[in-house]
Amino acid sequence: MNTTETSAVRSIKIHLVMYKELMQSVKRFITFVGKTPSMFTEKIEEADVVIFTEKRDIASQYNEEQFYIHLVVPGEDEPTSVPKNCVVVNAMQIVGLTEAIAEIYKNFTPAVEPVLKSMPLRTDALRILVIDDTPTNIRSAKVGLAGHLLRTATGYDEAMKILGNQDFDVVLTDLEMPMSPNLLAPGRFKLGELVPYGFLIAIEAARQGAKFVAIATDGGHHAGPLQAAFDHFSKFPVKIEGAKVVMVHACTGNEGKSWSSVLADLMEG
Repeated sequence: MNTTETSAVRSIKIHLVMYKELMQSVKRFITFVGKTPSMFTEKIEEADVVIFTEKRDIASQYNEEQFYIHLVVPGEDEPTSVPKNCVVVNAMQIVGLTEAIAEIYKNFTPAVEPVLKSMPLRTDALRILVIDDTPTNIRSAKVGLAGHLLRTATGYDEAMKILGNQDFDVVLTDLEMPMSPNLLAPGRFKLGELVPYGFLIAIEAARQGAKFVAIATDGGHHAGPLQAAFDHFSKFPVKIEGAKVVMVHACTGNEGKSWSSVLADLMEG
């Protein structure tokens, strides 16, 4: 059946003003834990919400029509004054960050943005699960794999739950994803730290009956020792529980990973 979607409520746009390392951690935390549809923008003027650590860094561009979240980092005193439409969140209780974003989302009326009409189901449609913690790569999966029976997940916990409850022909997973807070004692959890969960997901996918599995990383061989070692294993498929498993460096661009190319390489031969 060919169904059509004409519009969807757009994601809340978030701009981060903080040092790079913290910015990366906050992005991954919001992507992994947040329940509010959200995306990040490089331009502060395009943002619905500005999350900042130093008030002086946003003072010259302050806009009363925007919402703000002041993230108070360890060693910093709680601010005595904040801009209008600003919420204060302690970084040591960072779960409050996603709650603040969700509350802000209730208080503004996002525009409606058009989305592509859904494609009719292909005659050779495959049941495909894509796991990736980057929103751009999830969106590119929905475009590149349109016509297939597609389901997506953004982290290890979610992927493992889905694999235990649903059958798939193909599983395509990212290599590294944020550390799961559910697997460790709080003192062991490190916000934003990446873990090569892709290997474990691939094994579980094969164990659960998927016949084709790909671990697709967008990290080149200069990204780190694991990515460099990945080059050797990307030259050939391996068999796990009867499944064909490949490891590939996924082609990426502004539109995200080319999942259709990953699928084509996986199904080849």
